[in-house]
Amino acid sequence: MEKTPNSSAPTLKLVNGPAGRDEADFNLYLKLMWAKRLVHHAEDHNKLGEEQGGSRPGRTAIDIANRKALTYLFTRLMKICLGTFDNDAKACFDRIIAALALIASRALGMPEVACRIHGQTIELLKHFIKTAQGTSASYYSNEREGPLFGLGQGSGGSPPLWLLIWVALSNALSTEMTGMSFCSPDHSNSTARNNDAFVDDTTGGVNDTHLSTPLSPTELAARLQKQAQLWERLLFASGGRLELPKCFFYMIVWKWTDGDATMMSVEELNASISLTCGSNPHPVPIAPKEVHTSTKPPCTHMNTTATLPPHTQR
Repeated sequence: MEKTPNSSAPTLKLVNGPAGRDEADFNLYLKLMWAKRLVHHAEDHNKLGEEQGGSRPGRTAIDIANRKALTYLFTRLMKICLGTFDNDAKACFDRIIAALALIASRALGMPEVACRIHGQTIELLKHFIKTAQGTSASYYSNEREGPLFGLGQGSGGSPPLWLLIWVALSNALSTEMTGMSFCSPDHSNSTARNNDAFVDDTTGGVNDTHLSTPLSPTELAARLQKQAQLWERLLFASGGRLELPKCFFYMIVWKWTDGDATMMSVEELNASISLTCGSNPHPVPIAPKEVHTSTKPPCTHMNTTATLPPHTQR
């Protein structure tokens, strides 16, 4: 027990806290089997796609930021309409459902015995609380009526297993729709995708490159809302959840005046997006951002017009 400064009330000081930590040798096993062998195996067989850059060898947050910047540049040069939805998966590692993650591992070739070792360890683990006064006599553990989520604090298996879950969700989304498509002026090269992501930070997008007639602001917002809601449902079904206060969206729609194109403001767009989240059936409006307003994706400040905020120009 110790006293809080300027207070007579004693408080309990936690030494290790209630979060479980894996033994070093078991954690090394997880890193070798999942982070090294399985991820490298999946990379060698092109099973992870190009949308997620986190927890993968040879990829960084700057790669994803550069791709996002190129998306905005292409949009400005070609004068196409684009909507993007930036979102954050709340406590993504702590909400991993072990059974789902291990099924995803088996799908990519992880041996059954390795998955059983990992799964049964999580299922049978007993969690005690250790404080300065000693270790608790009672404990908590996984139960059918109250299952525990996550793979343990600092687990070496969390980053690669979240990667596998994210890729599975992204593949499921791709079966329903493809949001963004891009092609060279002569249409000899083309590419398409739904998201740009680094671990739990994801930017989804839709555009009208493939259409002969540009989308109106209302039509673009409707497509973006459809994609964003599908992503939210997939994330929730897998144990995850969107951090709605951190979510926002951009919309680039062009207006032409005497042959000059400029981006519409939020007021001129007069379009909105609302999403349901989790088990709450009531839609929540998502905050729109002006095209010149900079945000902070991984490692850089960015907006759709390629202008930098004053503090980044020093």
